[in-house]
Amino acid sequence: RNRLATVFWYLKTVDEGGETFFPRALNKEGREYKPWNGNHEDCYRGLTVPPVLGNAVLFYSMVPDGRLDERSLHGGCKPTRAGDEKWGANQWIWNHPHRHNGVYPKRGVKLRKGSKPGCQDRDENCAAWASGGECSNNQAFMHSNCAASCNTC
Repeated sequence: RNRLATVFWYLKTVDEGGETFFPRALNKEGREYKPWNGNHEDCYRGLTVPPVLGNAVLFYSMVPDGRLDERSLHGGCKPTRAGDEKWGANQWIWNHPHRHNGVYPKRGVKLRKGSKPGCQDRDENCAAWASGGECSNNQAFMHSNCAASCNTC
């Protein structure tokens, strides 16, 4: 279970500092704005979003094929004016439902069946994995567990 996306709402305007920063963000040319030095306190590398009351920032933590997106690495800069505070609220969108007592809720997804008897998927995620190219990227697993979605039977 991973965080698919985050919406961060700013609940207060901060006059100086307090930005949300993305040190690994890419510019138009596909390069990092300033190569990140690994210092989480260095707020002014990459892309920054200033905290303005009522604004929000939306960013994705996964790429379409399900891998985590290292470019979504982010941090919060401290307000620089004495006595100022940053206030915000997160909304996280997950790629899978939350487990309760170790059990995922049933999704109601039917497993795909092929045209031949006995040809079916063994996991409800097979169709999504197949559309993401996993039939060729992960052949052994996919062909034995997702035969219908991979059209291998």
